[in-house]
Amino acid sequence: MTAPAPDLTAMTVTTATQQEHLEHLTDGAPVYLPYVTVGHYLRDDPAASPIVATLLQPNAGKHPYSGKPTSVVERDGRPLIVATDRLAHARECDHCLPTWERYEAILDELVDEPGAMVSARMTLHHDGGEYGLLVDAEDLDDEPSGEKEGATHA
Repeated sequence: MTAPAPDLTAMTVTTATQQEHLEHLTDGAPVYLPYVTVGHYLRDDPAASPIVATLLQPNAGKHPYSGKPTSVVERDGRPLIVATDRLAHARECDHCLPTWERYEAILDELVDEPGAMVSARMTLHHDGGEYGLLVDAEDLDDEPSGEKEGATHA
């Protein structure tokens, strides 16, 4: 049995568009993580965009890096916290096509970087449970901590 998802924040505010996307994802059609394992698999390999087994908990809080609303899905038998806008139906779905295209544009920029990936998985431990957290490269700062533009050094 899977443990409930950790409460990442006391309150999550979703916009009407985010709520519409979440409702769309729960229509029973397969839900994918577009290009999440590129770097391990080639972009055109179906394994690069795996189907998540189950949407365990929608509106699971805010993503700690992006601040976006999250959902908890089951992937490889374990709970994985993802930004809800990272999830999509098949590429043929008109509603979800922009998600696929967003990651395709990111991949187009990485084409000459062997092993380059758009996402990474972190492990969180909370209330006796272990959860994966999907972090997209675009959610991370480009500059190391303390090296922000305008930062001064002692």
